[in-house]
Amino acid sequence: MVLLRGKWEKSPTEWLKHVRHPSTVQPPTKHGVRVVVIEAGKADELRTDVTINPCFEPRDLPWPLEAEQASHLTSCGLAISLVESLRRNEEGEIQSAILKYLDALVSVSEEACHHLNRYKELPLDVGVKPSDEDRACISRIEQLCYEHIDPNGYGESVSNWSGWAALYEVWVRNPKEKLSKLKIYGVEKKMSSFDFGGAHLTGGRIWASSLLLIRWLSSIAGALLLGEGPILELGAGLGVVGIALAKQGHKVVVSDREPALLARMQENVEVNQVERTCKVLDLDWAEVAKPRVSKLLKAQGFSSVVAADIIYEEEMADLILGVLPYALPRGGNVVIITPLKHRKGTVSFKEKLERRGFEFSSQLLHCNPSLHELFAYYEPDQEYLGYVIRIKSS
Repeated sequence: MVLLRGKWEKSPTEWLKHVRHPSTVQPPTKHGVRVVVIEAGKADELRTDVTINPCFEPRDLPWPLEAEQASHLTSCGLAISLVESLRRNEEGEIQSAILKYLDALVSVSEEACHHLNRYKELPLDVGVKPSDEDRACISRIEQLCYEHIDPNGYGESVSNWSGWAALYEVWVRNPKEKLSKLKIYGVEKKMSSFDFGGAHLTGGRIWASSLLLIRWLSSIAGALLLGEGPILELGAGLGVVGIALAKQGHKVVVSDREPALLARMQENVEVNQVERTCKVLDLDWAEVAKPRVSKLLKAQGFSSVVAADIIYEEEMADLILGVLPYALPRGGNVVIITPLKHRKGTVSFKEKLERRGFEFSSQLLHCNPSLHELFAYYEPDQEYLGYVIRIKSS
C-alpha cells in the first residue's frame, strides 16, 4: 500500500497504470544483463521479432509481492523498467508509487538487486523532487542493492548492448504455450584464444542469429525439421540454442573447440538443469574424418544439425560442409542461420553447396530494430539467411 496524506489509500499498482511500461523503455547504453522474450511463430511463419522487457499491465503487478512473483517480474525486466520510468515521470504521486513497488521488489528478490547493480542504475535518478518519504524509500532501495553487490565478477558492465555480457536471460514460448526460461552466462573476451582471421574467438556472447534460430526451431515448422533423434549444435559458443531445445524436451549435444567456451557451456547446462538431455562435446571440425571422431559422431544417431552465425571465413564454410556427412551418416536436416553481410564465408556458401551437390532451400530474414538494439547495433543494414540442407544417407 502507498501512504499518502497520512492514511492508507491505493496500492502501487493503481498508480502504475499511468506509468509508461517496459514496451516503451529503450535499452540502457551500459549494462551487464540482457533480458529477451522470444515468441515462436505458427507453422507457416518464420518471423524475426523479439520483445525486450515484455509489457506489464496493472493486473500483472501483484500486491503485496511474494518472492516467487518478484523473481518472475524481475526476470522479465521489471526492475530496470521501473527505474527508467522514474527518470521519465513528472508526477509526484506516480513517483511515490513506483518507488514503493521497486522497494517491495528489491526487498523480496535478490535478483532485482543484482539487476540494478549490473545495469549500473544506482544511485537512483528521479524526475520529481522527492518528498521525505521518497528519500527514505530511495535510501532503503540503494542500501539493499549495495548489500547484494555481486562479488563473483559477473556484475561488470560492458560498453554497449552488443558487448560481452555477464548474464543473459532468455524466455522462449512455443505454440503449445510452454514457457522456458534460460539463464546463460557469458565469457569474458580476454579469456578466449585467437581464432580464424586473428580475431578473438566470438563465441563468448550471444549473437542475433542464435535468437532467430531458437525462434525458428521452437515453432511448429522448425520442430518438424529436427526429426525424432538427437540434435547436434555446431559452434555452440555458450550453448543457448541447444539448451533452449533441451528445455523443450529434445536430446541435444552442444559442441565447440575452445576450452573457455566448453567450460562455460557445461556450467550453463548445469545452471539450466538439463544435464540429462544436453551434453557438451569438444569437436574440432578439422578432425571429423579421424576414426575416433567419426565413430563417436555416428554412434550418437543424430537426426539433425543446427548452427547460428558460424560461417565467418571461407575456410570455415569448407570445414562445415565437410562435417555434415559425418554428423548425419543416416541422413537428416541441417538448419543454419547466417548473416549475409560482413561475413566473408557467407558470400560463397550457397555456391559451395551447389558445387558439392547438396539439396537445400533458403529464406531471407529481415532483422527488426529491437534485435539490433540488443546484439547488432553496429550492423544496422544486416540481413539474415536461413538454410535448410538435406543430407542423404551414406
